[in-house]
Amino acid sequence: MFDRICRSLKNRRGFTLVELMVVVAIIGILVGIAVPLFNKSTSSAEKKACHANQRIIEGAAMQYYAEKNTWPSDVEALVNEGYLQEEPKCPLSKSGYTINDKGKVTGVKPPGSGGTQCNHGYYANDGGQFPGSGSSSP
Repeated sequence: MFDRICRSLKNRRGFTLVELMVVVAIIGILVGIAVPLFNKSTSSAEKKACHANQRIIEGAAMQYYAEKNTWPSDVEALVNEGYLQEEPKCPLSKSGYTINDKGKVTGVKPPGSGGTQCNHGYYANDGGQFPGSGSSSP
């Protein structure tokens, strides 16, 4: 009985090296396709989060302007006055946002990154104009 089991184990064949290499190559191709797609979707989500932060700050700045008839000096002023609960950070540059004297919201690049603003192609309140109104005052 024991001899028969030993013979059957010796006769079993495993996977050949070529078969294992084919499987590893297929896995490599799938990973090569999946990783760039994942990175692209992550980058896109971070960019959209930055735009959403800018729109939220813009809304708070407009409320501030409507009540005080002047634009806030910075995002911290919005937090201190209760228009925002906390100062949001840009997920791309890992830094805060600024508001200019016309209410334009932009992201600030971190020190040493070569530049001062991180716009990501979006201005929440371009030139002090309220969206859709065509005027610079509420």
